[in-house]
Amino acid sequence: MALSPASLAALAALATLTPRPPTPRGHPRALASRIVVPRETALPHPAHPSRYWPRLQRVFAAEAEDRLRSMLPPDVCAADELPAEWSEDARLREELEAAGFTPFTSRDRALSLALNVGYLFRLSIEPSLVGMDDGLAGRFYGEDASEKLPLEGRVLLFHRGYGTENATGRLVLPKLDYLQESTRAAAARLSPRRPTPPPPPRAQAAVVQRSVGGLAAAIGQLERALADMLTLCLRQWQRANRRSARAISRWAARLAAPPTSRRQAARTSAPLLRASLFLPANRTSRVRSRRRASSVRSLVRGRYGAAFSQEDALAPFVFNSSAHLSVDEDFQLIDRVAIRDVLADPERSRLRDFAPQLFSVSELVEPSYGELLVVWLPSPPPPKRTIPRSIRRFAEAIEHFLPNDWCLANDLAGEATPPPPRPLQLRLFSDVPIANFEGILPGKRLVFRPADALRLDLISLLSFASAVATQRYTDLRVDIIALVSIVAVTVRSILAYRNALTRYDLLVNRFITSKLTARGVGVVQYIAREAGIQRARRADYALRELERRSDGRRALLADAPAPSEQSGANTIMDMEVQGIESSPKLHKHSLDDLMRLGIVRKRPIDNSMDDSPEFEVSAPGDIDTAIDAHWRRLLMSKADVRRNSN
Repeated sequence: MALSPASLAALAALATLTPRPPTPRGHPRALASRIVVPRETALPHPAHPSRYWPRLQRVFAAEAEDRLRSMLPPDVCAADELPAEWSEDARLREELEAAGFTPFTSRDRALSLALNVGYLFRLSIEPSLVGMDDGLAGRFYGEDASEKLPLEGRVLLFHRGYGTENATGRLVLPKLDYLQESTRAAAARLSPRRPTPPPPPRAQAAVVQRSVGGLAAAIGQLERALADMLTLCLRQWQRANRRSARAISRWAARLAAPPTSRRQAARTSAPLLRASLFLPANRTSRVRSRRRASSVRSLVRGRYGAAFSQEDALAPFVFNSSAHLSVDEDFQLIDRVAIRDVLADPERSRLRDFAPQLFSVSELVEPSYGELLVVWLPSPPPPKRTIPRSIRRFAEAIEHFLPNDWCLANDLAGEATPPPPRPLQLRLFSDVPIANFEGILPGKRLVFRPADALRLDLISLLSFASAVATQRYTDLRVDIIALVSIVAVTVRSILAYRNALTRYDLLVNRFITSKLTARGVGVVQYIAREAGIQRARRADYALRELERRSDGRRALLADAPAPSEQSGANTIMDMEVQGIESSPKLHKHSLDDLMRLGIVRKRPIDNSMDDSPEFEVSAPGDIDTAIDAHWRRLLMSKADVRRNSN
């Protein structure tokens, strides 16, 4: 049987469709979000390395050990922490660039705050910069860049690579907590705002009377807010029932009507079909366009109700429906599945869809940093109080009547010396969730949320109110009972907050211990060796590209800018090939390394009108000879160092 052209076209279209992967049993299909993050600058292990890769890796590893030996003397390598006189900050920054570590920016912090709102294992903490030296940015970058850096430049963060953190389970309590919070937020948005009554005139009353009056006013406002919320929920429920009844009646009318009238009724009944308890009928699409904000640092409202700083043209969150949007080549998308994504969206689904998803097994996926480096400089201790000069002169005058070295023992011999500087502190962590990056900061403090205060103080407030209510009686025994109750309530509140602080400290310390990888000298050693590995990978990648694209008639133009001094980021350059439109991404210093090894030569172009240099690759035999000659030079320099040390 012959098929028509239309049938053949339909079969061809079906053949090109990619089947959707099946959902595992017990795991409901979740609406995943996609987070826009900067692209990684570290190169992975080459899948198809060149034949020079083993020797390049050996050469750059030896050079990395030489750099490490010059940065850390042998006596320093034996210690855990860096000494106070260690001042190789500029070289450490260069090694961080070469290793592929990216500085932590204000956009990264805003993204972390936005993700923390819907994170399952969130830590309610905020950074504390007390005891941090404000001269770290100038010491590390050579200029005062504290205004351009997050955390006032007192704590520097560098991250490399991204990963995911998975949590699987029924998670009933977190789901109920999220539903409660979302319902409260929806009621707060929909409830009418009443004007705040003017404060009463200040009277000549006692402080206790003013406090009791303020408490009574707050309780009255809370009662009115609860009444408004219950009334609003009841009206929403009644309105949803009426809409459902109208939708059912219209469906019945459509089934009884002829086909022509059904098509006409579909145009009018579509808004009613989309209407539900949480979704208005005139709701627009959820696809967000890549529209640049009016201000570079404007604050916009994110999907999870948190404000983030939009410093680029892309919003931090991209949904599945907008996955077809093209992303800037300097950014990438990583998946994220939160509690809101697991549950049926209240704005899209009906109430009956919550029950099966509430008790089903769910899997949460949270983005994390592969490696996160924390650098800070503790503030020096305050100088000791100097003894007045008159007292020192008097002590010197009667020194022969005092015991031996009495003035020296009591710091009366001279001026007070300034305190010694503190050593630079380095901590390297792995697999740190982006939402909880503040947990690894050296200074942090617990932030009590309104929900925590309600949980800790609800019983205490009720007990306190009952104790105060007993004051209306004049019996002495009742007064004693009320006094004991008030004391017990006060002690219980203090102990509750102290226990909460202790539990949070234990949780944060356990979090830090599980994520800590290296510290102090170990961090410098790891970064130096990783920088050597990255240099070898970039050199091998550049050599393969040069061999593939240059044949003596076409040359590579070196027109890459210098790395930015302000950001300190790993600068990526595009190497343009004459006659070739596509351009790979190569590191700027990879050409310098190849020229230093003698593999690539630079010579002026024959055209006298163009002074731009060109590069050409040596012959395969010359490349082997150049690498072997450089390896012999490294061995000779190492032998000279050993001879001089002996």
